[in-house]
Parts: sequence; C-alpha cells; structure tokens
Amino acid sequence: MGLTDAYVLKVNADREEVWSRLIGTDEQNSFLSIVKTDSGCALAGYSGMYVNGGNLEYYLVNLDSDGEVLWSRTYGGHTHEFAWSLIQTPEGGFLIGGGTDSYDVGMGDFYLVRTDPNGEQLWDEAYGGHGSEDCYGIA
Repeated sequence: MGLTDAYVLKVNADREEVWSRLIGTDEQNSFLSIVKTDSGCALAGYSGMYVNGGNLEYYLVNLDSDGEVLWSRTYGGHTHEFAWSLIQTPEGGFLIGGGTDSYDVGMGDFYLVRTDPNGEQLWDEAYGGHGSEDCYGIA
C-alpha cells in the first residue's frame, strides 16, 4: 500500500472484530471523518504528499457492509486540502468540508465539495477572508 494507510475496523456489540482493512493510495493517507451509509460507510480525509512540493487532496472512500471498497475519489486544487467533516446528503451524495490552501481567498480557507451518490464532484467552493478558516463540522 502507501507510506501511511488508514486502518478501518468494524466490531460487533461484543467488541469482536467483524472485519478490518488497510485503505489508501501509494502516498500518505488519513481519514478524519466517517459516516454510516445505506450500503456500509464512507470515510473522508486526505491523500497525497505533504513534503517535497507534493500536494494533499480530499480523499473520499465508500465501503460496503463487508468493508470492501465500492469506489474512491480525490478532490482539490494545486496545493493542500484537508477534509475534516463529512455528511451524506438526502439524495445519497456527500458534502465534504475542511480546509484548502489552493484558492486565493485568504491564507487557508473553508472548503466544501459536493458529490453525487457515485462520488462524482457536482461543485466545490472556497470561502474565507484574510485569515485562516477551516470547516470542522457540517449539519
């Protein structure tokens, strides 16, 4: 797998392991938010390289109830994005929130990405002022 991968674990009511998975690309990977979905769960975080001129992007992975990857997608601009929060929309898509350094709104900006149920990006938007802003929760 990659330099750092996410370890995802499902346990039952008796705290016994049902399944576990290492998930990631061949770079650095971290998940910072998870939501339950009809088919299993979805995880959001970041993937990429933070050092040596690399960039990090939002990383969204959709798993089925057995922990198998249904699909994964990355989103973002030319520098760094960190996804801190995730919700599933009523239509079955996702809204991802976090921060970005890729857009010239300010020093670091509040960044939203909206997807359809298959993870295809519908839109993205950066918000902010002269300081640094991040999105740590979505309701």
